[in-house]
Amino acid sequence: MSSLRENACPRSGGRPRLSAGERRTCAVSLSLRADEHRLLRERARKAGRPLAVYIREAALGVQLTRVANRSAYRELTRVGTNLNQLARWANTFRCMPELRKLHAVLDELLEVRRKL
Repeated sequence: MSSLRENACPRSGGRPRLSAGERRTCAVSLSLRADEHRLLRERARKAGRPLAVYIREAALGVQLTRVANRSAYRELTRVGTNLNQLARWANTFRCMPELRKLHAVLDELLEVRRKL
């Protein structure tokens, strides 16, 4: 009799599975006072990491860096998407997009750079 997993459809999409050596299989329980928990949660938030990742990296001596400006990074992603669409259009039709569109994207990039 075959197992359900053998008959299941292969995975399509999602995060790739980790190899056995990369999986975290050991758990550690940690007791904290409420003020310590709040402090760690706040530090993790400022570092832009989940609490467990923050604690693991701090305990293992990983250099923790703070995410500079989340809103500016989101804007930069949006502007980069616009620029990519213009480049794709130019490659598809083998001609340059309107100059005003390029200037608009450049102005947005300069604005985001100013915020960083």
